[in-house]
Amino acid sequence: MTKVGFSLLLAVALTAPLLTRPARAEETCILCHRQLREARLRRPAVEWPTSIHAQEEVSCVLCHGGNGEDETVSAHDPDSGFIGRLSPMQQAERCGGCHGSTEGDHAPDEASDAWAQWRQSAHGRAAEAGSFAPGCADCHGAHAVHEVTDPRATVSRANVVETCAYCHADPGLMADTTLPDDQYDQYIESVHGRKLAEGDPDVPTCADCHDAHGARHGTEAAATGCKHCHEEIGAAFDRGRHHEVFANYGFVDCVECHGSHEVAEPGAWLIGGGAQAACRRCHGRGQEVFDKVRKLGVDVNRAEQALAAASDEKRQELEETRRGMVLALHALDIDGVSGAADRIVSSVGPVDTTDAQAAPSSHQPAHAGRAFWSAVVLGGLFLLTLLGGVLVGRARRRRS
Repeated sequence: MTKVGFSLLLAVALTAPLLTRPARAEETCILCHRQLREARLRRPAVEWPTSIHAQEEVSCVLCHGGNGEDETVSAHDPDSGFIGRLSPMQQAERCGGCHGSTEGDHAPDEASDAWAQWRQSAHGRAAEAGSFAPGCADCHGAHAVHEVTDPRATVSRANVVETCAYCHADPGLMADTTLPDDQYDQYIESVHGRKLAEGDPDVPTCADCHDAHGARHGTEAAATGCKHCHEEIGAAFDRGRHHEVFANYGFVDCVECHGSHEVAEPGAWLIGGGAQAACRRCHGRGQEVFDKVRKLGVDVNRAEQALAAASDEKRQELEETRRGMVLALHALDIDGVSGAADRIVSSVGPVDTTDAQAAPSSHQPAHAGRAFWSAVVLGGLFLLTLLGGVLVGRARRRRS
């Protein structure tokens, strides 16, 4: 035998075990699914290799079950635990095997209670009751799963609002719930939504206020979400009389004045007795406290006008005073607000200030003028109706 022939024989002998060994589960699944003509069945094989699960060697079988070493359709044998399309509860159970434990080869580096949080959330309770609810794959993706910090992830800061909106902005899906379907539209027009679109890393997304897995809502979302970012203002509010009153009436702290998803840029328009002022929702004309409420608006407005007329250097110099005024306002310290406004105005010098009720801030939201124009339209319709009645009356008299 020649040296060349011996070398070929040796190569075959050494590689034969490799050629005949059973393929790993993910290899078998991908080899088959890549050749399928139907896009929905081929897509997983294309997307999975780029995912974090592929990097961590999480196989198809670990999620779907089945026999990953079988190269025929028998790999899908239900007796081997195969599930092609997992329900939300099944997704949570399979994902929770890793993301609800620190044990096992594929467990995260740190303890994760995502599984427990989801089960206790509104989403988890709905799924457990058999109602519509999103599972892990609906938010994170089924096969193209990426880390939260990866810009490609459906739950990254840049994408999570759109991901939530996929369900929460769908009137058909929301019809079977008590939830509105306009929260997404409100958020993207809000001060938070605009700043997020500008790339501000500090503004909250849905996951920041409502929690990614626990799905907080109402009072809990406001207390945890708003006060997590606005901690100092939240503490000032808790010191004020409103904190106790809101609790007695079942009000949601920050939301009652600022709104939940439609949060606008705050300003003097929000304070006092003006038509759009939050204070007026509870304290209308004729109440003893109304004059105090109106004075608050006037004080905040004159401080705003003075700061708007000041130089950048002067505004920076007065920032601490302005901040103190905001804290005093949330603590319902009327004298503190007035004193801070006095210091700001006297420091800047005389400016042409206007009553907050007469000249709302330029940051007033787009809907702030609706009350005025509604009144104009209704008045016009009333006049047209009255004129029509007069004309009809004249016509009848002529016929008679």
